Amino acid sequence: MFTSRRVFPDAKLASLPNWLTLSYTLFLAGFFCIPNAVDLYKFYFVALLLPGIFIAGNTLWFLRKSALLHVMLLYVGYMVTTSLWSTDFSPAEFKRTFWISTSIIMFSLITVYIRHHYPNTYDRILKTTCFLATIAAITSMVAWYSKYPFPGSRMNGISLMDNPNSIAFAYGFFTLLSFHYALKSETLRSRSLFVSISIVLMVSILLTQSRAGALATVAAVSLLCIHKLGRKSIISMITIFGALATAIYLVTPPDLLSRQINRGLPHRPAIWETVAEQVSNAPIFGNGFQKELLVDEHGGASIANYAHNAMLATARDGGLVGLALHIAILIVALRGAIQTENSSMSSFYLSALLFGFIIMSFDKDQLIDRPRELWLFFWLPLAMLLAEDFDTESHDSGHHNPHG
Repeated sequence: MFTSRRVFPDAKLASLPNWLTLSYTLFLAGFFCIPNAVDLYKFYFVALLLPGIFIAGNTLWFLRKSALLHVMLLYVGYMVTTSLWSTDFSPAEFKRTFWISTSIIMFSLITVYIRHHYPNTYDRILKTTCFLATIAAITSMVAWYSKYPFPGSRMNGISLMDNPNSIAFAYGFFTLLSFHYALKSETLRSRSLFVSISIVLMVSILLTQSRAGALATVAAVSLLCIHKLGRKSIISMITIFGALATAIYLVTPPDLLSRQINRGLPHRPAIWETVAEQVSNAPIFGNGFQKELLVDEHGGASIANYAHNAMLATARDGGLVGLALHIAILIVALRGAIQTENSSMSSFYLSALLFGFIIMSFDKDQLIDRPRELWLFFWLPLAMLLAEDFDTESHDSGHHNPHG
């Protein structure tokens, strides 16, 4: 399932497509095994971004009519430009933001290139990453609960995503992807494997005690199943998740449940109110991407520096212009997901967009950041949707794959 006779996409082992494929696979795996984001970004820059320059031009040409690419470029370009009117503008920080934004676009183009030219290989890459995420989840459970009480302590990850919420978001995306593969599997063995992977990842999400991660995963998987299996699955899904919720309630200590219900809730409205005040200070073009750091009454960094809502963060930094571009990305992506000819992928795209929307409504800040979980559940699905535009455009142009 994860391997085949044709592991690499090209007959020549030492070729650009093979290099990009191998590096791309290692990059996705790095989210679960490399200890910090800096090292993963360095690997990405050398192993993927620089070689990716050679395929960027042709890929951009075939995506020249893609509305999704247009709004992505406009959003990224505009948000980087807003740095110029930040209160404490830093040329070094501007350079860093520029390279990160370039990295995000290049990641999208490389994803499009591999997925369009070598769809079976790309499928194996994603399946392999689902498997690696499961290994990381099991390792995290063993490592964490060998030191801390079970299940009262919030499980943390072993990789660069060293925050319980971050690791829950990453596991949530691959839970959704695993369910997608389980539903489209034609053999009982394959279906059982991906269902097992989904269960392990879902248990890991519950152990992180991330409410946003659990809510987004349950909602997205439910939508995937309903869209894929039809309306008759609604009762089944309600029954399954109702039974799971009841079981969790019965086995979880009351004091732990109380802590989870109250944890973080009092802070969100206050944070959003503070960010909304910042938006009102520069409503049209924003305060600039290099955000002004707020301090609390004790002189430390305020919790309001992290918006806990991606749209509010965009409005804070880029004003209504940035917010309009942010919303445009979501609308164009939603339209693309609905219009996808492959119904199986359409179900996944719609579910992935719902997953990301829920996460970014209760968490996250700036969308332009070094490789972290945001690249997995936001930029990766957008890149996969871009590949659908590439397929349509190349088909209409009579383009033939020179490597196929």
